This record gives sequence, structure tokens and C-alpha cells, in this order.
Amino acid sequence: MPGPSEAVHASAFVDTNIWVYAHLKAPGDPRHECALARVQSGDALVISPQVVAEYYNVMLHNAQSDAWIQANLLAMFACTQLQPARAEVLTTALGLRNRYGFSFWDCQIAAAALQAGCGSLLTEDLQHGQVLGKQLRVINPLRDDAQ
Repeated sequence: MPGPSEAVHASAFVDTNIWVYAHLKAPGDPRHECALARVQSGDALVISPQVVAEYYNVMLHNAQSDAWIQANLLAMFACTQLQPARAEVLTTALGLRNRYGFSFWDCQIAAAALQAGCGSLLTEDLQHGQVLGKQLRVINPLRDDAQ
């Protein structure tokens, strides 16, 4: 795990909703295949403790078993890097909140991605194509025109 001043250099931070769509296959929902392809792309991926907690909560609300959720989390840990929720992340989140007016939850996700040195944030929660902090491009991989 990187030290306090080191950033995890990765291509994409993956928000909770993309993991949920990747792991829950609802009949007739095209988001599953698209999200699954993104998380299995072989790209360097980053998550945060917030993503882990939100994922656990959403999956419990979708009646998934603890064993299933924990197995998925272990698989996620094996293919991602975890950006710690240090004071720098939360300070960055406050700045994003002041600048963009996003929810504090979205600001924490974006801040973790920025602190990890990611070039993209895969989410459906923010504006597709928006650039945050001059380095982080928001990509909604569930759009037909997402790149």
C-alpha cells in the first residue's frame, strides 16, 4: 500500500454503481454486460473504503448473502488497488463540494480518484465528460457513446 505522500497511479476509479451492475444480473438490464466488461477490462482499477461499504449495503438490500458479497469483495480486492480514506482525501472532498456543489458522498468518490492519480472516474452519478481537478474525466460507461 502506498505511503501517505504516494499516489496509486491507475487508469480508472470505479464507483459503487458500476460494481453493482457488474455483479447483479437483472433480466433485460443491458447495464450488467456493459459494467461487467469495464471491470474485467484488464485496466488498472481503484476503489475506496466508501465503495466497499456502499457495495456491501446495496447488495444486502438486494437480498444477497454475506458469503456472496464477501466473495465478490475479495475478488474486487484482487483486481483493484484500495485508495485509503486519509485526511487529504477528505480535504479534497471538501474543496470539490465547495467548487462543484456535488453531494459530499460524490465528492468523496471523486476526491479518492484524484488522490489516487486516476485519469477517469467510472460512474453514472456525475456528468459524463466533465473534467475535475484538471485530470479526472467522468465517464459513464453505461452510455452508448462512452469511451
